[in-house]
Amino acid sequence: MVTLMRWIDRKFNFDFPVGMLPCIVERLRGMPFRLEEMTQSLSEEALGRHIDNGWSIKEHIGHLSDVHPLWDARLEQLLSGVDELVAADMSNRKTQEADHNARALPDLLADFGRLRLNFVARLERLSDDDAARSAMHPRLSQPMRIVDLAFFAAEHDDQHAALITQLIKALPGGTK
Repeated sequence: MVTLMRWIDRKFNFDFPVGMLPCIVERLRGMPFRLEEMTQSLSEEALGRHIDNGWSIKEHIGHLSDVHPLWDARLEQLLSGVDELVAADMSNRKTQEADHNARALPDLLADFGRLRLNFVARLERLSDDDAARSAMHPRLSQPMRIVDLAFFAAEHDDQHAALITQLIKALPGGTK
């Protein structure tokens, strides 16, 4: 199996047309359903298991909710015309302190679904001119448009989906 590249090591080329936003929005809209499908047959023990000191499946799902305020803040900043976007907390302190393993999976999924659908609804109301607004991304040191923000969030989803899949495969009898 190919080793998954670390998120922090990823580079992005934001060179696709603004007209790709509706396709990217569909990726974002589908993530809550993908998570539900991925986890529906897993036990509480499996959902909370840590492997190699990494996050559990529940912690990955909780993290996707934890970063939504960042996506929302950046969207608001882009719409308001700032020069540079707010930086992410790369220590993931919110996720580290949240104790997502103590929460029920349906609650984690519902919270993420609610946050995601609100974000998607905001993206769907944008004009072409809005989707092209840009500001400097602080870590990537390159301009990020709203369409790029949506793509970045979708890629972040897929990074965690791949990590969840790896955790499922590492479970005794893991088949996914």
